[in-house]
Amino acid sequence: MNALKKLVLCLVAVAALLGLATPAQANFQMRLTSNLGGSVVINDQNTPLGTASDLNPAAGVITFIGSLGGFTITVSAGESKPFIGSAVAPHMDITYNVAKTSGLAETLTIEISDTDFTITPTGLNMTLGGTQNAGMTTTFVAGTGLNNALYNTADASGTIGPVSFPNPVTGTTSFTVPNNSGNPYSLTERVSISAAAFAGVNLVASGDAELNSVPAPAGLVLALTGLPVLGFGAWLRRRRVKNAA
Repeated sequence: MNALKKLVLCLVAVAALLGLATPAQANFQMRLTSNLGGSVVINDQNTPLGTASDLNPAAGVITFIGSLGGFTITVSAGESKPFIGSAVAPHMDITYNVAKTSGLAETLTIEISDTDFTITPTGLNMTLGGTQNAGMTTTFVAGTGLNNALYNTADASGTIGPVSFPNPVTGTTSFTVPNNSGNPYSLTERVSISAAAFAGVNLVASGDAELNSVPAPAGLVLALTGLPVLGFGAWLRRRRVKNAA
């Protein structure tokens, strides 16, 4: 019985190292904030229910269509694990189209945030692409919270912008998640769009903001995946020799 228990524990450990263990559903969330119109929160799959509804039923994808302050907003997809990426290979993305349709000069901030990422330090690439009218400025910030709290970007972050007209809206940068001693951490993407006052013509900004983990060198991947299996095989051989004796 003891040998069987050791075998089961060893298999579980190997699965965890290979990233095969099934993660608990993280608290993936979107938050929209206007400095003049307040904020709304959308939870993935509406669980738990936020102040606005997720229009996409898939896990790891949040869709919002509505208005806030003087903006009309379509976030066709705010994406995270398990839809894209994983706890050990983060990948997040915001695809948006917003228009300033009324009111005074205003800033809209679109955020997505997720928890329970693992494996540090991790290099993360940031990419921003899009278009916007004159009178609009876009800034993309992404960062990590080592306390695993939503919307915390204080521990390490990168910034693209502010990017003003003319088009295209574009930029790349990167940052590294500090070592967190094996503890889970959170990641957040934040796109802020500042628009001049409405003057009878809509001001429109659209784009894609992406955060993606830097691929590990092939040799490192083989080492991380192969060594546990080799160790497990050696353990089995030792058990066979002992039983034969």
